[in-house]
Amino acid sequence: MAIVWIKSGVGNSLAPSCILWVDSFFFERVLETSYHGLIKENETFVEITPLIKVDETKICGFHIIKKNKEIPFQIELVNELGILKAKKSLNCEKRKNYKFDITAVFCDGSHSKSASVHISVIDINEYSPTFLQPSYVTESSKENKAAADQNISQQLEEINAKLAKLDSLEKLNKDLLTKLLKLSQRVDAVTVENRKLKQEVVDLKQAQLQKEVLIKGFKLEQPKQHLEAFNKVCELVGFEASKDVEEVRPLVFKQNKRTDAVLVKFWRVQDKQRFIGCVRALKRPVTPAELNIRSQNKFVLVQDHLTPEKLELHRQTWELCKLGLQRPWIYNGSTWTTHPETNKRFRVADSGDLEDLQFILVTAQQTGRKDPALSTEVIVSGN
Repeated sequence: MAIVWIKSGVGNSLAPSCILWVDSFFFERVLETSYHGLIKENETFVEITPLIKVDETKICGFHIIKKNKEIPFQIELVNELGILKAKKSLNCEKRKNYKFDITAVFCDGSHSKSASVHISVIDINEYSPTFLQPSYVTESSKENKAAADQNISQQLEEINAKLAKLDSLEKLNKDLLTKLLKLSQRVDAVTVENRKLKQEVVDLKQAQLQKEVLIKGFKLEQPKQHLEAFNKVCELVGFEASKDVEEVRPLVFKQNKRTDAVLVKFWRVQDKQRFIGCVRALKRPVTPAELNIRSQNKFVLVQDHLTPEKLELHRQTWELCKLGLQRPWIYNGSTWTTHPETNKRFRVADSGDLEDLQFILVTAQQTGRKDPALSTEVIVSGN
């Protein structure tokens, strides 16, 4: 059995490879949302509006999506234009309108987002009237003329009433659109403000744990083993904790059979940072054997005490390493990483930042951009 691992371009961490399904949100829009066409009876050419313009260096054809009914049309690519033609002569009396969807076919075989096409068949008078004589003469009385004038006046009044109604409806539609736009702007503003407030709440919860550190990677089997483990770590990294530590207590995880934790609470944040600095200065991981502790894990982990929200955010950021993101780290209770576009330090504050990073990484993979920050190395190991 072979296991495929993906190695990040920075660091020596290994993460399992994965298959990512990319939503159609990432597809390139090459067609308009909708098109309208006119075709005369007994003709095959369709006058389409707007013109179906594409780039032939990217697009090699079109595809008509057939659903339930047969579509009597075909589309061809001619001089960067999509030309719609009818397969046969159409009859307005049988069917006046056609509606179907089309997609542009990229040269690699993939399809673009679909666009709807509405086609109307124009009626052609095939049975023109015939007369037996070249001309006819008749007389109209004053009564008939007055009746005709009155009938025309009534028709004009009806038309004017309909036009006035249409004008009022158009004005009402504009007012509704204006109100809808303002409401949408207010909703966007509230959404942004709500996101900021949620970030502040999570940061405040994390601030309460800023003086605490977790030491994990082993099971506590004896009553005072947590104190011995902490003292061994301090002795190993060269940290004097006699006056700086407020509390050392065990955290037993009953559902986790492989590891417990030792919670160390310092008097000041500066003392905690100094302890973590001593651990990092060791420049190698601490093993359970060095602490005289039996454990199934290879290393002992020393990290900030994160809230469940911060811990889940950090885990999801690690998942993005499979797409080429550089290895994240924790600083002052927050997850940080190197931004794939700017190569600068970037704080991952919430799920919105995760979605932005994922979009950038997936887009870079699709376009085949060569970026040193996004380079990956595939290592295959077998057992």
